Amino acid sequence: MKKIVSILLIFVLIIMLLIIFSCGSKPQVENLPDLSDVNYVRLSLKMDFDSLGHQKIKTIEVSDSKNILDLKNTISPEPFQYLYCTSSGMMDFYKDSSLVLSVVFNTEQGQRHIAFNRNGKLTAIKLADENAKFLDSFKN
Repeated sequence: MKKIVSILLIFVLIIMLLIIFSCGSKPQVENLPDLSDVNYVRLSLKMDFDSLGHQKIKTIEVSDSKNILDLKNTISPEPFQYLYCTSSGMMDFYKDSSLVLSVVFNTEQGQRHIAFNRNGKLTAIKLADENAKFLDSFKN
């Protein structure tokens, strides 16, 4: 079990690194993915660093309908003019056991956005202040 958790954390970190190194600055206009059938969300949140300097990742599994709806509502149609190089965490949206969409997000003031790959293109959308606070609330 410990090996599976380690592999999962490595996978999450690899995905985050791939997105971190895809820095760029351009406006995005893209059709949003259909999340209407999502019934499960996995959040991976960057926490503090441990004594060895490794980033701690907190993973939360969300299956209650109210929080799933609130998490789906963080995805807005408003484009974000981004210079994307950092993230606060990641959300994976599932329909049963099938991954529908994987996104990274940044909740830091002035950098609040959500980014995801869709149809081979990196898309960034604005993350509203109240939605950033909602995502940060899962750290507690």
